[in-house]
Amino acid sequence: MDACPQHGGVKGGVTGSDWEILGIPYCAAPSPPLTVAALSAFYRSANGDNWRYKDNWLFDAPLNTGYGVTTDESDRVTGLELPYNGLNGTLPSELGALGHLKRLLLHGNALRGAIPPELSNLSSLTRLSL
Repeated sequence: MDACPQHGGVKGGVTGSDWEILGIPYCAAPSPPLTVAALSAFYRSANGDNWRYKDNWLFDAPLNTGYGVTTDESDRVTGLELPYNGLNGTLPSELGALGHLKRLLLHGNALRGAIPPELSNLSSLTRLSL
């Protein structure tokens, strides 16, 4: 399989030539729209422009290069770890769309408001710290 130097390895069993056939450069293969929408909503609702660390959070780069974001080999978000990072605001309901999220560590921030009921959709969640 081909490796993507920007991505840091093989992309979920899909080779570079598979993307090239579709006319998409391998390293620029799109992230799932719901994932990007959920992370963008989170960034906006938690005042992302004022976070202490926010590298690559506007997703001009692969998701796993965003500060505090971890993904699996298929680019599904499995972790959001942003403790003590200056988050200020609320948790958006869109986070419930991150169905492979295992870790949501946001303690030490100024988040407020109710926990959205959509977070109950996170059936893979094993660690939560707010």
